[in-house]
Amino acid sequence: MSVVLDRYLWSVEEYERLGETGFFDEDDRVELIRGDILTMSPVGDRHIGRVNALTELLRDKLGKTVVLAIQNPIRLNKASEPQPDISILKRRADFYGKQKAGPQDIWLLIELSDSTLEFDKQVKIPMYAESEVAEVWIVDLKFGVVSQYGEPFAGQYRHVANARKGESITTRNVLKLTLTADEILGEE
Repeated sequence: MSVVLDRYLWSVEEYERLGETGFFDEDDRVELIRGDILTMSPVGDRHIGRVNALTELLRDKLGKTVVLAIQNPIRLNKASEPQPDISILKRRADFYGKQKAGPQDIWLLIELSDSTLEFDKQVKIPMYAESEVAEVWIVDLKFGVVSQYGEPFAGQYRHVANARKGESITTRNVLKLTLTADEILGEE
């Protein structure tokens, strides 16, 4: 005898209502991925330090021409509201206080990975490509590689490149932001 379990997939609206009603504690680290509410991995010290350092570096390079959102949710579609480590968003007067950023608002998403690399590559990258997020960087803190994904087409990224220490990477959009892998990865 086999047992069939039904799985309930949440919508963004239901997920946000759960948050508004206090279902989640403010310290809960969860995100909605393809209708599933997933617990996010704990953030280690190196991860925190790199997010802080990159935020400062990006603010120095880009000034106030963009909105830098740090670990804030973005609404990709009706079933996914992930929280990338850093979102570089188009400047908007309300600073996204009236409506969350969507794919059309995003210049670049940056995901830092120390223990989540496979999840980021196998789940988040395809999800971002399907939603037509223009560009995503995955910063692999463990192996010292910055992977660039761009040109979403038919649910995949046509452009994929890697940068290691001593190499640089440039966004493929109007920002034309160039950073070295050394600046992104920091000290080991």
